[in-house]
Amino acid sequence: MSMYFVGIDISKYKHDCCIISAADQKIVSKFTVKMIRQVLSSYSLF
Repeated sequence: MSMYFVGIDISKYKHDCCIISAADQKIVSKFTVKMIRQVLSSYSLF
């Protein structure tokens, strides 16, 4: 079974995520999610 570290940086306008393999400490995936009002509205947060 593989283990991974996940780091998430949350800010007002975007969220950054990085997934790193615990075995060899190489980046498996990294991506950014931009927050827009329409996305937030769909979750009934506002």
